[in-house]
Amino acid sequence: GAGNDTVWTSLASYTLGANVENLFFGGSGNFAGTGNVLGNTIAGGAGNDVIIGGAGADTMAGGTGSDIYEATDLGDVVIELAGAGSDTVWTSLASYSLGANVENLFFGGSGNFAGSGNALANTLVGGAGNDVLIGGAGADTMVGGAGNDIYEVTDLGDVVGENAGGGNDTVWTSLASYTLGANVENLFFGG
Repeated sequence: GAGNDTVWTSLASYTLGANVENLFFGGSGNFAGTGNVLGNTIAGGAGNDVIIGGAGADTMAGGTGSDIYEATDLGDVVIELAGAGSDTVWTSLASYSLGANVENLFFGGSGNFAGSGNALANTLVGGAGNDVLIGGAGADTMVGGAGNDIYEVTDLGDVVGENAGGGNDTVWTSLASYTLGANVENLFFGG
């Protein structure tokens, strides 16, 4: 297309048309913004925004509310400020690592998943496959789902949740002591 084009809107929801790269919300409430097949830049506002990048390598920034992002490309980048709500990334990618200042990661795909948190207290949720969840430095809650899941526990406050019959699950830790939670079968020390 010709140039680098931008839509500014105060509408509560907007989907970029073909050949438009950027979408910026200038309203005061919640916003639902959707990109296209290009590498988009999409910015929300002070509300609780839902931002879906689309097929390209997108840069998404929600603002100060509790925002939800859908990451569909390995090149997607989510930008959040410290203390700006409780933010969530949904993805169907086979692997995803949370960027700074994003608290929650949910896998919505059907296969195996490798998900990593950050320094915050994260919630990481896998799916039906054999997932690897690495919480990071904060006191994290990790739930793998039905497969044979592996968890890396690095904080005394980490919680691993598994349902009965939810696979053969393993915790790896370098902590000096750790007690397995219900329905987790294996514990390995790596410190």
